[in-house]
Amino acid sequence: MEPTTPSVMGESVEAGSTPPVVATTASTEPVATVSTATPPVPEVAPERTLKVIQKELLDAGFPKDQVKGLQSKAVAQAVLDSMTKNPVATAKPKLEKVATIEEKLNPKEEKLIEQQYNSRKDIMRAKLEAQPQVPIFIPKADDKPAGIVKKVLVRGKTEYVKIGGETEEFINNGYVVIVPKGVQTTVPAQIFNQWAESVSATQRAGSEFSVDRIDPETGRRVGDRL
Repeated sequence: MEPTTPSVMGESVEAGSTPPVVATTASTEPVATVSTATPPVPEVAPERTLKVIQKELLDAGFPKDQVKGLQSKAVAQAVLDSMTKNPVATAKPKLEKVATIEEKLNPKEEKLIEQQYNSRKDIMRAKLEAQPQVPIFIPKADDKPAGIVKKVLVRGKTEYVKIGGETEEFINNGYVVIVPKGVQTTVPAQIFNQWAESVSATQRAGSEFSVDRIDPETGRRVGDRL
């Protein structure tokens, strides 16, 4: 019996021969691929401690004593955020140079004040000149020369001018009367009364400590008990 000859796609193939290769059509369907790469791990920011925030506050210029008082992390962070969003200006203010710190008067006000001052002065001058002149002698120190004073007219008004030596001044409402010491002269009655009252007050003050004073409790001289 003769061997059977197989057939491919209707074609006969002789025995002992290599069967023909059958071409197949490639599929056009997409093939899903699976990635084997490891996904990146997100970085985790280190925890911000209270000390770290306090240091940043100090670096930002926050007062040290106030930083110590921030013991709450949340509060400290809020303060830092506020400083970051609203930075404090560090520019130095521009200072204006002034000639003087004295308040300048309005020219009209200054003139009015001068007029009022001169008015009081002139009234006192007229008042003293209308008074009777009284003799006066004011002692001088032993080592001082006697005073020399002159009366002069300045724009028709009497003024006292010291020439030298020892003198004493009496000032009333801006008007100055200069009296020489060591020589007898005359002065308005009001000036004499001022000088006399001053001498009397000095003597009363001295008598309170004098050993010659009378003790009101014993009626005897204080110096007698010493």
